[in-house]
Amino acid sequence: MRNTKRSFTLVELMVAVSILSIGMVFVLRSFLTTSGTLGISESRLNAIQFLEARMNEYEERAVSEYDIAEGDGLEEMRLGDRNMTYSSKVIAPQGEDVKGKFWEVRLMLSWKEGSRDEDEIIATYFKNNTKK
Repeated sequence: MRNTKRSFTLVELMVAVSILSIGMVFVLRSFLTTSGTLGISESRLNAIQFLEARMNEYEERAVSEYDIAEGDGLEEMRLGDRNMTYSSKVIAPQGEDVKGKFWEVRLMLSWKEGSRDEDEIIATYFKNNTKK
């Protein structure tokens, strides 16, 4: 009696397992890359939201008080799970008649992302409405 059952040989099984293993390596590699990128994106989003909130504070002062304090600021802080450095620079309009001229406001947040230095910067101008 002849056996008509068809089965896989050991070589075929080894080739199939090898192909499956190579495929899994690529899938895991892409997963790790994606999760790393997600962390960077989260840090950037937190930084942008923080800087926009600070810029809104400057805007409120410019509109309600008609004046912004000139100068530089530097502050170490923790945002999310990252240690960050916040810096601000406010440049007043120059000259005799400053009414109608613009204040320049630049805000920056810097942090370490692994071995890389990352930063986000936003800048804007506010019209000087002082009585001068």
